[in-house]
Amino acid sequence: MLIFDQVHFHYKKDQPVVKNINFVIQKGEFISIVGKNGCGKSTIAKLMNGLLLPKDGEIFFDNLVTTNPVERTIIQKQMGYIFQNPEDQFITTSVMDEVIFGLENIGISKEEMEIRLKESLLLVDMEKYAHEQPHSLSGGQKQRVAIAAILAMRPKLIIFDEATSMLDPQGRQQMMSLIHKIHKQGVTIVHITHHMDEAIEAERILLIHEGVIEYDGPSLQLFETFSVEKYSLRLPFAIRFQQKLNANTKITKDWKGMIYSKWGTNSKM
Repeated sequence: MLIFDQVHFHYKKDQPVVKNINFVIQKGEFISIVGKNGCGKSTIAKLMNGLLLPKDGEIFFDNLVTTNPVERTIIQKQMGYIFQNPEDQFITTSVMDEVIFGLENIGISKEEMEIRLKESLLLVDMEKYAHEQPHSLSGGQKQRVAIAAILAMRPKLIIFDEATSMLDPQGRQQMMSLIHKIHKQGVTIVHITHHMDEAIEAERILLIHEGVIEYDGPSLQLFETFSVEKYSLRLPFAIRFQQKLNANTKITKDWKGMIYSKWGTNSKM
């Protein structure tokens, strides 16, 4: 579906940000991209849909290449991008207008617009806010509106670029639930994050370090085989909790997969 073939990128000559990267994302995958600040995560995201163009190498999406202007336009219609700050995406004065703005630009009929508007707002639980001003909403609600506007375009792939970083813990949890809900609809997900509790929820993780891929594989295996702290990343809470238990007592699991120990099932931790 999405192919990076020997991709190299720099903002300043002789200061590469992405160094000859190769990877493939298959249709329907849920993948997290992680790494410390400045490692190249967001640059890779912007290369995916042609917001940036590679200095060397090529990027393909469904056999279309981002360096071809005509094909890049098609790619950008099929690939959604959710920014860290949703207000960067708002250009209208109501939630409803924000969702249908992109549809108007691609010539969708009024009847179809109504259908997509209702479907997308319902999916993100924002149907009651259709006539509200986007800037008056909470941070989590703003992200939901930005996502609804993307969903209305019926994308094949959505990139979430640090989309939870400005939310509180409850907001992040709600956003991750929504991302999983969208994934179950058949949309391919690329989630860029520095929260490892979110990253581990993906099926696959790419660990980026100084512009190269250090790891590409199953999410849990990364934390079992790599010392992620040296990449300025923190282990997910569940793994830190398990390690703490391992240091004190034997762990077992009941049929629901919940962790218990010799401390007793009624222990408060």
